[in-house]
Amino acid sequence: GIVCDDALTADDICDRLGGYLDAEKVLIANAPLQSFTRDSIRSAIFSQEKEPAILSGTINSHFDVPATKRLSIDEALMAASAMDILDSLDGDGYSAEVVERGRTLSGGQRQRLSLARSLYVDAPILILDDPTSAVDAHTEARIAARLREVRNHQTTIIFTTSPLILDHTDRIILLVNGYVKNTGRHQDLLTTDGTYRDLVVRGE
Repeated sequence: GIVCDDALTADDICDRLGGYLDAEKVLIANAPLQSFTRDSIRSAIFSQEKEPAILSGTINSHFDVPATKRLSIDEALMAASAMDILDSLDGDGYSAEVVERGRTLSGGQRQRLSLARSLYVDAPILILDDPTSAVDAHTEARIAARLREVRNHQTTIIFTTSPLILDHTDRIILLVNGYVKNTGRHQDLLTTDGTYRDLVVRGE
């Protein structure tokens, strides 16, 4: 997990890690990101935007993306705690239509549908920018636990100040003014770093 004192810093790092901006000092397996082709970057890294676009189409069409197929659509929706979306739409299950920009969905449903799609892709490196900001605490707790299960043995980088998410991460990097101030586990940082504690408590 990565905790930033500035949301713009998080957005900038996400863009660089995802290959959307030139990044001279980003390394993958000790090799500069720039040494890889754009196609190889796309196959290795999936970066979900903070507010991903929801296009019109069926639920099935939203999962018509390059993916390993290790997870089924059902499993991806379950992991994102998004199965309720199927019941909220007019239509029969995966053939139900989502209108453009997901206008008939709540903010939390749009966010969870996007997260499910990102998990379905199953990229070796997944980057998530504040993926649970629009969901309630109970739903967020379920997502946090399921994320760890479905992304086991894969690299997942999550930018967030959510204590529920951070408590499930292996390692947290605290960035202040663009520099690494501290690293550690959630409970350790809560007790030893006042800046971290203030950012996380403020994010609750």
